[in-house]
Amino acid sequence: MGIKWTSMYGNCHIPYIDDQLFADRIHVYEGGGMAGNGTVLVKALLQAATKNQTTFWYNSPAIALIKDQYNEKVVGVVVDKKGTPTKVKAKKGVVLATASIDHNPALAFKLNRQHYDDLMHKTCLSAQTNTGDGIIMGMSVGGAIGGLKINTDSQVLDNFDQPITGLYAAGLNAGGWLGPYYPGSGTAVSGIIHQGRKAAMHLAKI
Repeated sequence: MGIKWTSMYGNCHIPYIDDQLFADRIHVYEGGGMAGNGTVLVKALLQAATKNQTTFWYNSPAIALIKDQYNEKVVGVVVDKKGTPTKVKAKKGVVLATASIDHNPALAFKLNRQHYDDLMHKTCLSAQTNTGDGIIMGMSVGGAIGGLKINTDSQVLDNFDQPITGLYAAGLNAGGWLGPYYPGSGTAVSGIIHQGRKAAMHLAKI
């Protein structure tokens, strides 16, 4: 992607876990000092997507998934485009990448009491738009309760551990890969890139 990594350093202590189990993970890029800021990585991804003529709809949140009524396949999404519900047909599948339940107290109360307690008594620094929308949409079509469980191709699994055709998830709206505690230092960014790539590779074979 045109980024040159020069070194790595640091990791945060994770409660109840032996520090010796964790290696340095904050990546420093050429010309970036010691900040380890993920912005440069996101910028590189955006430039690559733009170069490949990707179309972006900003301020157009997805509000529902569309399923084929005959074969149960996820075939598209409904988005709120400037106040107008707009249907978008998926060519091969839908990849959910909407972060987690960071600012959704009701969902946190049901799925993660530790996080709920943090929301009640501490400050959450993640984006205010991280409200678990992808998790809710995934559950509406049969995704596993408590987070969207995925397989090694990033396909969302139903309550019987079977792939939901046409539906994928990546990053923090995919459950089971991170554990009960977020260690910080860009873990979410690495997850979304790796799992998003796995989903894309699977979709490319269809």
